[in-house]
Amino acid sequence: MSYNRESVSDGEALSQLVDQIVHSLEMRHVFGITSMELFLTDSCNMDCSYCFERCRNTSRLMPLEMGKGAIAWFLSQRPVPIRRDILFFGGEPMLRSDDMFAMAEFARAAQPSPDRLGISVTTNGTILPDSAIDRFLETEMSVLISIDPGKKAHNEHRRFRNGKPTYDIVWRSLGKLARSGVRSSVRPTLYPGLLGDLEDFVCACVDIGATEIVLGPVYGVPWDSESLERLEEALTAVGRIYYKWLKEGRRIRIPTFDRYVAPSDGPRRGCSAGRSLVAIAPEGDLFGCAKCLTANGGKGIHCLGSISSWAIDQEQKQLLANCGTKQLEKCKSCTISHFCSGSCPAANHDSVGTSQEPPLAHCQIQHIFYRIAQSLF
Repeated sequence: MSYNRESVSDGEALSQLVDQIVHSLEMRHVFGITSMELFLTDSCNMDCSYCFERCRNTSRLMPLEMGKGAIAWFLSQRPVPIRRDILFFGGEPMLRSDDMFAMAEFARAAQPSPDRLGISVTTNGTILPDSAIDRFLETEMSVLISIDPGKKAHNEHRRFRNGKPTYDIVWRSLGKLARSGVRSSVRPTLYPGLLGDLEDFVCACVDIGATEIVLGPVYGVPWDSESLERLEEALTAVGRIYYKWLKEGRRIRIPTFDRYVAPSDGPRRGCSAGRSLVAIAPEGDLFGCAKCLTANGGKGIHCLGSISSWAIDQEQKQLLANCGTKQLEKCKSCTISHFCSGSCPAANHDSVGTSQEPPLAHCQIQHIFYRIAQSLF
């Protein structure tokens, strides 16, 4: 995030400095709720082996008017100098595409500028009728597709409920979105023994038009020394190509690396759940994020309240805030606590039984990212 003062004009330098200050304040969650996740449904047409919704057998649906009401409340909050974001989540939100687009159109009518309001959906990429492309473009929505690194890795864990593989369908959807001009990102899940050729996969995603790669390691499974070594080799290769893209000025982002190459932002203040981010369950309960909503076998953890009053349970909010590196005992003496945001309370709970302690795999993998970023960037 730092800038080279000698290479820019006074106006550019001031603009970059302001951006840096605002970003630093955002990292400290001083602007209140700036992101909201709407959990449209539990239902999904896939049965992924590591999905945090596998334990739930209900099929809750968020009513359209509830979604619109939540959006109206969100957009009525005090103005902030940063963009607000609305994210549609599930289950598979494209199973509720008509209501989702109606909510998106309602939000876009209230705030036409995509610079002031981002709207996005996380989807498995298997449901993409041609009509959806037009509505993504009309509402200036971005799409994050969950797709694992390579056909073998993907089809091992991400299948339809009837057992049939999904990789080819999802890959076609990604290309269709990108070619149509819909801003598209991918989220590959990194799983022991099934990393595929991660570098080739990332390059293929960028070549087809993805603008952001959100690397998502699974922390709730054992990573033995061989798996961690393989992961570090794969991530190092990705880090090298990402560094090359950055030097070339390409507009590609891999956020997992970015957090370790911006020391000027100051120390991380932990997870944003409950502080700058809230998630709304289909029945209207408030959680810190979608993962908190679906943790604990689908029962959720640290419920913050309900949209019936929008009153936040401060005790539960504090428990989420306690997952930062400044609060967790295990993190206080860690050599990379200045860079690491702590841990995910939902992943903590589902891995070790409490939101207040990170699993070993989380710490091991964060150290890998740190070593790679420091050596390359």
